[in-house]
Amino acid sequence: YWVRTPQEQEEISGHVQIYNENGYEAEINSYIDSDEYIQNFGDNIVPYPRSIRSVVGLKNEAFNQMFSLLRGSATNDSDKRAKLISSVAANLPTPIKPLAIGNGASYGNTEKRFTIAFSTSQAPARLGKLSRQECVVNYSQMSKMVQNIQKTGGKIISISKVA
Repeated sequence: YWVRTPQEQEEISGHVQIYNENGYEAEINSYIDSDEYIQNFGDNIVPYPRSIRSVVGLKNEAFNQMFSLLRGSATNDSDKRAKLISSVAANLPTPIKPLAIGNGASYGNTEKRFTIAFSTSQAPARLGKLSRQECVVNYSQMSKMVQNIQKTGGKIISISKVA
């Protein structure tokens, strides 16, 4: 339970019940005495936000929730506003919202161009090589181009940013 978002409403309810029946200290102990906490941090590791990456045993939603709180690993957690109440309470997916202006919000792939390398045949061509083709597309065209290549039986070899 430690340094991750709640996975579902039942988890929150359980902790509220511990707090109401046994107080604050029991609630804190329920985290640091849990198997999950001991397995991930033990006694000698300072807890850190571990679901900012995909973690075995946690739902994928844990990443979205933690990312919506922290926005990445180079950030702080000083915001005191509740952000996940409605999504966790209703067991709804947490949307990842774009950044506001500033703070790196203007960075994106929308203006970049990409080279898609693909083969047009699954059968080896002469000399044991696949027939390889390349196309250069804008970010907004990339998804459609990949779909078209795959629909015609092609295989994506690589996608790389044009320098």
